[in-house]
Amino acid sequence: MKLLAIDPGSTVMGYAVFDGETLLEHGDIDCSRQPFERRAMCVLENLNALYRRFDFTDVACEKIIRYPGRSVPALEVTAKAIKLWAEKLNLPFSVYMPSQWKASAVGHGNATKEQTIYAMCLLYGCAKLSEHEADALGIAGHHLGICKYKSMEAK
Repeated sequence: MKLLAIDPGSTVMGYAVFDGETLLEHGDIDCSRQPFERRAMCVLENLNALYRRFDFTDVACEKIIRYPGRSVPALEVTAKAIKLWAEKLNLPFSVYMPSQWKASAVGHGNATKEQTIYAMCLLYGCAKLSEHEADALGIAGHHLGICKYKSMEAK
């Protein structure tokens, strides 16, 4: 399985690409200089470029949490665009609550950004990560663990 893990953002999106359990690449897609109405297209163009390079078979993404009275339209549009993009390519699309993947990847569901970055740097031997890259790596680790468990359960 080739996995693309995504930490969606309204201006910057973190990603990590794995082949099995081997990390191939991680980084940020920065669309902050794009006008609001162009940001989702910027994300999709970059996702298409990653897909052409890595031909992944699965996509895992963090669920957008909507707090009452606090909406981030750009983030919601981007998240919906990512889901539709994966569906169009017939890619299995898994979504995880932040507390789910943080409990699995960092050790507790309320891990801070700093704790997540520290844990992912230790786990993947990175000297430095952005918060978005660290989140994408955590999402990937959680998804890969679930897939491994399901595979063992099936046997």
